[in-house]
Amino acid sequence: MGVLTERCASVHPGTLARPSDQATCGEQRLQILLTVFFCLLYLLTVNGRLVNRDAESVFQVTRSLVEHRTFTVPEASVFIAAVGPRGTDGDSLSFATETARRGADGRSYSMYGLGQSLVAIPLYAAGKVLQPLVGVESAVFTRLLASLLNAIVTALTVLLLYRCGRLLGYAVRPSLLLAVGYGLASMAWPYAKSFAGEPLTGALLLLGFFALQRSLDAREANRGRWLVLSGAAHGFVLLVRISSGIALPVAVLYLLWRLVALRRRGGVGLSWLLWRLLLWGGPVGVGLALVAAYNLVRFGDPLSTGYQSIAWNVPPQVGLYGLLLSSGKGVFWYNPLLLTSLVGLAFMLARRRRVGLYILALALVWIGFHSPYRFWEGGWSWGPRLLLPIVPFLILPLGELFCTAWRTLDLSNRESGVRGRMPMLLVAAARRTVPLLLAIGLVIQVTAVGADYTRYLWATSQQHPEAAYARLVYEPAGSPLLWQPVAFIEVMANVMRPGGLEQMRLDVAERALKHTQDGLDEDGRGVALLDDTMVVGLNIPDFWFILLPIFGAPMPVAVVGVALLVLLLGMAGVGLRRQLRAMTEPDVKRGRVVT
Repeated sequence: MGVLTERCASVHPGTLARPSDQATCGEQRLQILLTVFFCLLYLLTVNGRLVNRDAESVFQVTRSLVEHRTFTVPEASVFIAAVGPRGTDGDSLSFATETARRGADGRSYSMYGLGQSLVAIPLYAAGKVLQPLVGVESAVFTRLLASLLNAIVTALTVLLLYRCGRLLGYAVRPSLLLAVGYGLASMAWPYAKSFAGEPLTGALLLLGFFALQRSLDAREANRGRWLVLSGAAHGFVLLVRISSGIALPVAVLYLLWRLVALRRRGGVGLSWLLWRLLLWGGPVGVGLALVAAYNLVRFGDPLSTGYQSIAWNVPPQVGLYGLLLSSGKGVFWYNPLLLTSLVGLAFMLARRRRVGLYILALALVWIGFHSPYRFWEGGWSWGPRLLLPIVPFLILPLGELFCTAWRTLDLSNRESGVRGRMPMLLVAAARRTVPLLLAIGLVIQVTAVGADYTRYLWATSQQHPEAAYARLVYEPAGSPLLWQPVAFIEVMANVMRPGGLEQMRLDVAERALKHTQDGLDEDGRGVALLDDTMVVGLNIPDFWFILLPIFGAPMPVAVVGVALLVLLLGMAGVGLRRQLRAMTEPDVKRGRVVT
């Protein structure tokens, strides 16, 4: 892995170390360049469309809020059938999903949380302003801008993961490894192209954890503000996805545990503890109240979320095996770095017991909650979509493998939690596998980024209608991981064929004319447009700069946009490398390194 700065503090197991209260100018510059690099990368590789009906339903709420100041969605988006690899009865290939429901007032409302729709408002508004400059229909461009949300959110999650590593006392390079591993070699990259709610859910949970850690640092001057921020993140995530509330007990118990320990150590009163619980719990309560109010407005019942087909009727061992190890959905196959991260978690439990237990408890609760869920596989998605929010937490212990303080542990000391020489050999072996797993993870994600991963799922459902579910989820020979490169080669062949793109453009223009002749209003054209972009997107490399010209954008606009993003991406990459070298060379010269 090259030369790693040996700056990981030798601290008592279970305690935290932070390099400094104020980041240096060099570190701030590194963080800015890291964020800019991943933001540009994700913006370059987004597909510029909404990939399913669920995303369309969330988008329609954003549109209604901006255009009509209401939560209702148009009739055209109600009761649309979505296709998935698992039927409601186990025999059928498809299941009907309602993306919206009739409310108490007889109007239609999305069945999904309000949070993501709120966050997407600035992007939708920007799409309305910039659309005349691009020359494509407003329905196309506003969806393109809205689809950028997860690109930005995922880039910020990469930054947050780096900062979590630094907060735990990891050196610059190990912390950067965590961030890059998540950003490039996990399923976070394919989902940065989507309009799914999981990336925002994961970002908010990680922000809540980071702010909670800052609030518990005795050297932190603004502990109260960090507590409020942590509570706000945990409260807002409920607006995005109400099921995220399963993370609240873990956070509450962790906070109580830490506050009681601080109270005993500092000799402070009970009022001190209660005040800090209120600072954290107040924003969470506001989030719950907003969820209840939104439900009341829509369905006349604060407890009615809109979901009608949810159930936890799958044998837990089935979902557990599927989420962790199945060839088509296993989280370790889609995120190979997690294999070595498990070793890191063992050492984290020995050296940073409280943080390790937080991550372990969150993972067990999250996986245990979704294992018996009726649709644990997350429908037609890349890997175990429902586990994406905890992937950054699971990657975080990887930093322990490159935290050289483990060398200073007395392996015979019971407090270290480590005995014998075998753990040293295990860490050495795990560290040496990280480059290989990084490369494998990168290849896996690049194929999913380059072509719509539902192309293979659709083809399998048509070729093996009765056995599609078993083939896609449980049979190694039918795993999407093996066939996604084939899908990428196929879509590349489509655009390389003479006249292929031009024929697609003519087909789209013909369908647009038909939509107009049918008298569809903007709402109806928007839903019809979703079908059009899905059909086109399945047959081309899954990038916005290929999609937009097919839907009427001038080719020079796409070329200039790509050239500008590539130029800025290269500059950010060079700057990031130089800044990293400038920050680590002084330590290398002093000999404070480990190879």
